[in-house]
Amino acid sequence: MEAAFTKALNIAKTLDDSEYQLRALRGLYFYNTRNTHYRAALPFAERFHELTISRPNLSDRLGRELINGLSRTRAKMSVHGPKAAFVRVPKSQKCQ
Repeated sequence: MEAAFTKALNIAKTLDDSEYQLRALRGLYFYNTRNTHYRAALPFAERFHELTISRPNLSDRLGRELINGLSRTRAKMSVHGPKAAFVRVPKSQKCQ
């Protein structure tokens, strides 16, 4: 599966097809996270983020934010353990 996504990404880069680059990057990201390779997934999330910055499509931007948030949280968890991903919010800053 990883080889297929990598090959698709290379072809999309050669053709300068950003839509298929995003699809391949998303596939590589989810393949790695599904196999708990969170740190390996991070570069794919970062490249996905770079490609979607200038795109007007709202779903691309939402996907970018989702993937970025998940990858950073999971990478942090893989290094520091599950509790490191959660930050306590002081009572004074909580919604009333």
